[in-house]
Amino acid sequence: MVAALKKNRNKKSESEVDEDDMSCIKLCRGYSRDHRPELNQAILLMMTENQAGIPVFMAASSGNVNDNKNFNKVINTHLKCYKEALNNRYLIGDAALYTTNNVQILHQQKQLFVTRVPAKIRSANELIESVASCPMTPVKGAEGYESYEVLSDYADVSPRWVLIRSEQARKSEQKTLLKKMLKKSEKEEEALTNKLAKKPFKCKTDALRAFKEWQAKNIYCQAEPVITEKPCYTKAGRPGKDSQPDSMEYYVSGHPWLAVDCRKFAVTTLGCFVLATNDLDKNALSSAEVLSTYKSQQSVERGFRFLKSPEFMVSALFLKKPERIEALLMLMTLCLMVYAAIQHRIRLELKKQSRFFPGHEAETQSDPDSTLGVFLLSGY
Repeated sequence: MVAALKKNRNKKSESEVDEDDMSCIKLCRGYSRDHRPELNQAILLMMTENQAGIPVFMAASSGNVNDNKNFNKVINTHLKCYKEALNNRYLIGDAALYTTNNVQILHQQKQLFVTRVPAKIRSANELIESVASCPMTPVKGAEGYESYEVLSDYADVSPRWVLIRSEQARKSEQKTLLKKMLKKSEKEEEALTNKLAKKPFKCKTDALRAFKEWQAKNIYCQAEPVITEKPCYTKAGRPGKDSQPDSMEYYVSGHPWLAVDCRKFAVTTLGCFVLATNDLDKNALSSAEVLSTYKSQQSVERGFRFLKSPEFMVSALFLKKPERIEALLMLMTLCLMVYAAIQHRIRLELKKQSRFFPGHEAETQSDPDSTLGVFLLSGY
């Protein structure tokens, strides 16, 4: 797994990085999942195997670099040597991995991958929107999941796209659907009433054309156009009763409403997402295995929760020099390696003896031979 773990550092500790020193990270502000954008940040990149989540690679990165660039750097620089040394079969990643450049590089290196397709990709979004007409089939061994496969032409690699519909995710997203639709419709209404309605046009045709453009861009709000005319006079002062206007300005507005059909359409796409893999052999990797392989990232998420937990005492980094912060990130990775190895050994022994710790839910473990040599990719 390659991951970007962002840690905040004290705002008063200003960075002393030489701009010409490319070997040193830059402590700078970036996107904060903790909603603390005023704090400087650093990123920890890590590659782990998927059985126990033991790190096999780590590197520090500047705080304002996004996951797409970091993952591309790791793939270009390190993945080939790890593939030759460890003979890993699959690289599992989140949506940050699935870019045109990354997919082409992985294809050239003959590295098999399983990743989530970003919904912002038009063809993926169209596939999700067509779920009502897709012949969905139940996923074997995964209750509440349905799938449908297509071949994509993304990045000229022709990967398999697996459209997944989760009943559990559908129920969860349905609770917040109305709130999201209301928020988006308010933005669309604002674009009509506060922007378009205040813009003057020289003729009715131009006003109606602008209204149609607004309607085409907005899917939640629907409205009937209302054209109003405003006379314009070049002379200053109040015009007389019989004076004719020098020109006319036209304004378009309307009374928007939220279409019922939009909500019905949105309900059909709830709980849907697309997974991609360049392993075209369905016998070697079925739809059910694509889903289970992608969900194996959960074993690695526990390791990152360990690093970011308050008990680890590094929720904020109070070191000043970037070199010392890099050293601390390395020590954090070593702690995770020891923690993951011990936890994996304990779980194996408990499984052999059919024992468990009281108060802890039993976690299912897959066959170690079936998951050997899988790397996971995730972004933090």
